[in-house]
Amino acid sequence: MMKLIKPAVLLMDSLKYPQKIALMASIVLIPLTFFLFLLISEINIRIDFAEQERIGVSYNQQVIKILQNIQQHRGMVNAFYGGDLSFKDKILSKQEDIKQNIREVEDIDKVHASLLNTSQQWNSLKKDWQNLQKEALQISMRESFQRHSDLNNKIRTFIIHVADTSNLTLDPDIDSYYLVDTLSTKLPTLTEYVGQVRALGVTVAARKKLSIQENSYISILFGLIKVTIKQIENNIQKVYIETPALKNELDDETNYLLVKQLLEITNNEIIIADYINISAEKYFQLCTETINKQFDLYHKISPLLDGVLVDRITRLNQKKFFIVAIATISFAILFYLFLGSYFSITEAINKLLSASKKVAKGNLKIRTNITTNDELSQIAKSFNEMVIALDRYISVEKELSLISSQFVEKKGADLNHILEILGKLIKVNRAYIFLFEENGKLMSNTHEWYNSETEPQKDNLQRLEIPKYYYFFNKLLNDGVYVANNVAKIPDSEAEFREHLREQAIRSLICVPILSKTANIIGFIGFDDTVNKRNWADNDIRILKMVSELLSNDFARRKAETLVIQRQKEIEKINISLEEKIEKEVKKSREKDLIMMHQARLAGMGEMIGNIAHQWRQPINALQILLFNIKITFEEGELELETLDDFVDIGSNIIQKMSTTIDDFRNFFSPNKEKTKFSITGKINETLSLIDTNIKYHNIVLRFSYTKEIVVDGFANEFSQVLINIINNAKDAILENKVKNGEIVIQAFVEESYVHISIKDNGGGIPKGVIDRIYEPYFTTKEQGKGTGIGLYMSKIIIDEHIKGNIYVENVERGAKFTILLPISLSEK
Repeated sequence: MMKLIKPAVLLMDSLKYPQKIALMASIVLIPLTFFLFLLISEINIRIDFAEQERIGVSYNQQVIKILQNIQQHRGMVNAFYGGDLSFKDKILSKQEDIKQNIREVEDIDKVHASLLNTSQQWNSLKKDWQNLQKEALQISMRESFQRHSDLNNKIRTFIIHVADTSNLTLDPDIDSYYLVDTLSTKLPTLTEYVGQVRALGVTVAARKKLSIQENSYISILFGLIKVTIKQIENNIQKVYIETPALKNELDDETNYLLVKQLLEITNNEIIIADYINISAEKYFQLCTETINKQFDLYHKISPLLDGVLVDRITRLNQKKFFIVAIATISFAILFYLFLGSYFSITEAINKLLSASKKVAKGNLKIRTNITTNDELSQIAKSFNEMVIALDRYISVEKELSLISSQFVEKKGADLNHILEILGKLIKVNRAYIFLFEENGKLMSNTHEWYNSETEPQKDNLQRLEIPKYYYFFNKLLNDGVYVANNVAKIPDSEAEFREHLREQAIRSLICVPILSKTANIIGFIGFDDTVNKRNWADNDIRILKMVSELLSNDFARRKAETLVIQRQKEIEKINISLEEKIEKEVKKSREKDLIMMHQARLAGMGEMIGNIAHQWRQPINALQILLFNIKITFEEGELELETLDDFVDIGSNIIQKMSTTIDDFRNFFSPNKEKTKFSITGKINETLSLIDTNIKYHNIVLRFSYTKEIVVDGFANEFSQVLINIINNAKDAILENKVKNGEIVIQAFVEESYVHISIKDNGGGIPKGVIDRIYEPYFTTKEQGKGTGIGLYMSKIIIDEHIKGNIYVENVERGAKFTILLPISLSEK
């Protein structure tokens, strides 16, 4: 360290104080100036950020027109396919409108394409529209509807892309953020849902017939429209909270009465009507007026958002001017204070120089008196304390040497006498030793010294319950020392412990743990001050820790002597009944294996329950949507017997699939009592089908390949349990190490005289220091609470003892590879 700062020391040594002050002032001012530059730069970046957002707003105002017209084009084409040929001229006219919209977007894209990174997606959108325009009246109505909807979804994604690349998505303010969310996602989504209702409705109006599928789909769209309207209303309300002035601008525009009326007309004239009288042209016009109202809202919000961004840019420019003004004033004050520092330092240094000269002549009683409140005053105080501490240090070392010598005497150390020496040396009121009793739940005060001013406490501190002092022992274990300079300041959360100390008249205390040779705490030694609050010195802690280590060695020696005698007696007893004990231990070992097998199966069931949850998530979501549709249909008075039967049939099919899933998992947990012939490849595929959803949920690729069908003798479900244990360990390793593109590869093949099944992952592998221990019972590399430590142990027992095969593991590139070997004599080629 000194080598590193030596040049700085040499430089400062060569300068006088005016030069030092000037140099340090320059060094301070340079980074401050640089910081000011960074701050101004950051404000400029935020201004540029807002300017780029304005570009995104302007760009999307043009793109939204394309979405509006393509939605109308879809509805016109559907009406034409439904049988209303009057829409053909309107379709051609609408295509011209879209062509004009595309030219307008291209004009703005030429200017901002590189900034917004839009070229690729924009060209793809144009190409899709050109293809759709050519084939719109040549393909089927279903394909036309789907391609229009896909293109609209692509446009909405493009709008979000523009919002992302123009910083709109990252807008930091609440009001503008929710305006951006409404413009980028919610309003385009609402127009698309209503547009799909329009497209389906005009088809039905032209055809004069409503299919069950169209009925169900329109009902779903009704629900999605209501949810989206609620989301938009929530967004607008949050905007009003942050910027109440916008309420006057938007309140009339956010009335969704037209949408609700359209839904009611669609319901009455199309969905529940005995005969559909409304014309396709009239229905199209009603829908278009409603949708155009939402696009009008879009074009109303866009300039308001732009105005918010302009206001933000103005505020940032004002802030920049204010910072520059403040910085200028601060630099002037700083220069003034540097001058004051110079004169203050030189005066204090002169006093220190005078005192140092007297100390150099041997006067250790000298004291310096500096009235400043800075570090030079601390130096003077430390100088005074140094002389006092030197004499005390010499006396302390003599006493510690005396204490150490007592521990090496054959008769042993007199602990009460040692506490007396320590108490007088440190000048405390009470010194004591506490030891734990054998059950580890109680502790007692075994040795105590106290001065004439203090009451003894030893008899009152016997067989205390350790759990009541959790706070105290937690500090001892974590910090290696417990220090309370002022007992009154112990937090209220530990009021019981604080009152316990007050009952003993303790004002201040310090304790250190006494540890066994295995680093377990067996007691503690401490000092009390019953008169004053006290700032305990590092030297006090050092002395206590040294004595604690001596006590630890002494207790260990005594315990070892006692253990030797006990061991001799135990060996005599063991020799008498050795055969009986061996038999009991063998029985215990078998019982332990059965318990661990049960634990492994319970752990496996836990994993399977997780897999069932993943398998059921999609059908449960489908049931939820179905129930939602039934509720809406019932609330709107449309729940007829035929419709209810359709809903019941759909729900029954979903429930049947869920029941089949449960049967598959239940079969997995049916134990095999006898060996049977089973297909290795088939069992692997069956096992993977149970956990595939869980693996895919974590974005992990699971692949299985084999060269031929392989049949073996054994316990099929136990073999599945082994596979699941290994695959779950691989999954956990990939997730814990946050591996991107996680992958698990399984291969099965016959080579020489063995069937090989390998499971390889890219989860980082097993640490070299523990790879040889992974088959030990209850050993796990996972965090506490995340692993039982029995999965691989039971897997080895199943392969080695039950199926008479072999299993081993090795680290490969980027992960671990488990290989299961089964003798060829067990298989049928």
